[in-house]
Amino acid sequence: MPPNVVLIVADDLGRECLASYGGESWETPVLDSFAASGMRFSHCYATPWCFPSRVELLTGKYGFRNTGAWGEFDVDRGTTFAQLLRRAGYATCVAGKWQLCRFDDPVNADHPWRAGFDEHCVWIGELRDATGERRYTPKYWGPWVWQNGKRREDPAQRYGEDVFREYLIGFLERSRFRPFFAFYPMLLPHLPYQPTPYSGPLARAIGALPTRLQRQFDSRYFADYLTYLDRCVGGVLAALDGLGLRDRTLVLFTSDNGTDPAISSSMNGRTVRGGKSLMTDVGTRVPLLASLPGVVPAGSTCGDLVDLSDFLPTFAELAGAPLPTGEIFDGRSFWPQLQGEPGRPREWVYFQSIQTGFDRAVCTQEWKLLQSGRLYHLTEDPWEERPIVPDGDSAESARVRARLQAVLDSLAISAPESAKGGRAAR
Repeated sequence: MPPNVVLIVADDLGRECLASYGGESWETPVLDSFAASGMRFSHCYATPWCFPSRVELLTGKYGFRNTGAWGEFDVDRGTTFAQLLRRAGYATCVAGKWQLCRFDDPVNADHPWRAGFDEHCVWIGELRDATGERRYTPKYWGPWVWQNGKRREDPAQRYGEDVFREYLIGFLERSRFRPFFAFYPMLLPHLPYQPTPYSGPLARAIGALPTRLQRQFDSRYFADYLTYLDRCVGGVLAALDGLGLRDRTLVLFTSDNGTDPAISSSMNGRTVRGGKSLMTDVGTRVPLLASLPGVVPAGSTCGDLVDLSDFLPTFAELAGAPLPTGEIFDGRSFWPQLQGEPGRPREWVYFQSIQTGFDRAVCTQEWKLLQSGRLYHLTEDPWEERPIVPDGDSAESARVRARLQAVLDSLAISAPESAKGGRAAR
């Protein structure tokens, strides 16, 4: 019988924040223990922005195959991992951040269901006001929640992450006698930085200050956010244990992009500023932890290249579900690696940014080439401080440049319409 799957995705969490990756600034004991119980991937990549990362994750396709306006994902164009698993007999649920459509448009009332989720309890996110301007609804305290096709009114006095975690755990309880796929795209630790239910009186007092004064205390709140994120992950794991499902459930933890630039962390003795929005390693290289007792080797590390497009084919392989014909998928399954086998590792990963002038990059564990022509030797220059331009190529870097440029050329496209005048989601 194929395993159940729980996929947890943090919102704006770079690997420098976790002790399992050398982080020294923040305490996340649950995630530290989780990493020790399973496998840590050292080279997992996302795009530097949330919306394109989430679409890539859902579809197994790179962003240029999913053109469209920011925050508006066309679920009817192709296959998502939830649709694939639902067809394979899995019960499916999403609880947390959606932000792939506007729920003030009646056509989107069943958007998560059409994306493949039998149940959904998600943050409404973005709406347009009477003037047509975008605005963002509350998400941490008094969240606006869209649940199974309609607005839920009762969370007015509640903390958003609690609402979504509790719904997800309820789904685990309801689905424990059949295969299930639970997708938990967390709100945390994305800004705005505000007190959590576990924040002390000082943090609550700071929260009463005007927003312009609060920003100088972002790091204090970020520490609280990671504490709460860690406890939420622990709550999901405890629920699986309590239901007797932990040994039959693959749990994956990753992130959609790097940490917000307002946050600096210490990593292996170096101060690292968050890289969200940047095409750097800090902006695009994210944590990926996996655990399935008895299947995923405990305390192991995988150095193979992985990106967010690889999750869909991985889920297809573990469920024994064939990939649909007639669609191009960019991902490659890492299910063999999760079982401690060699698998068929990638030679390169690709990512792009549509919010910063439309840039693209392809990289290996050793080298990275950007569309601008900047080449970095990552093993010798891991912080990307010494770009190699074509005129400065050595014989080795010229060979590498030609090989990676051929990959970029094979994925040659023009900037999609959504990149023109786009803006980042908050």
